[in-house]
Amino acid sequence: MIIVTAENKCRRAGIDFKKGKNEFKQLSAAKLAQIDADARLSVEHIKEKEDAEK
Repeated sequence: MIIVTAENKCRRAGIDFKKGKNEFKQLSAAKLAQIDADARLSVEHIKEKEDAEK
């Protein structure tokens, strides 16, 4: 999950983010690095429920 803390939507790594929570199943390491470098975005890694059930 990526949380946008900017006042409005923003664009980074070729992705348009809306304000608030933005959820993605999978992003490449390159895109994550670009997103991580932007102070307006906060990245949280959350395991899927299927992983927890195994």
